[in-house]
Amino acid sequence: MIDLSNLGGCVVSKNIYTRKGNLKWCIREESKNQVDNGWVFLSDIDTEEFLSDSSNMVVLAWQTVAEIEPAIIPIFDMPIGTDIELVVENNRKYFVDTNTRQKINMIMKMTVNDAVDKLKKLYEKYGLDNTVFEKLLNETNIEEMKKYIDILYKSKFKEFSVEDKDLILDIYYSCF
Repeated sequence: MIDLSNLGGCVVSKNIYTRKGNLKWCIREESKNQVDNGWVFLSDIDTEEFLSDSSNMVVLAWQTVAEIEPAIIPIFDMPIGTDIELVVENNRKYFVDTNTRQKINMIMKMTVNDAVDKLKKLYEKYGLDNTVFEKLLNETNIEEMKKYIDILYKSKFKEFSVEDKDLILDIYYSCF
């Protein structure tokens, strides 16, 4: 389990804290003091008028914000200047760069080798030939990996447990 205590405080919209709105925008600024980690979180219902009143913002521990929205856990170490948006689509959460709209690859932060290993185990679990993965582990060929993820997903989808479906998507989004 990741220790989320002692990661400093964040500036957070009261709409997130009171759960009137959902966490949507994540901005990392320069820290103002030793306890400030630089993160600012805004909600999906915040307006310019709402944000212009500083009393609509609160300071919360990183751990508290992560309890409200666990999807933020992997973004903590992103650099100052980060400006990202949490997107919820088809019951999946991911981040996009607010300026470029490019998807930020961080669902599980797994290495390609970890992804290949997990994919190999899924192939084995569902009775598919997994010998191809030794080659992939040595070459870490992303296009080949994508091909084998597609094969597994299409051929065994109806047999997957919910956890395995989530794992397949995590592997896919971690590598692409």
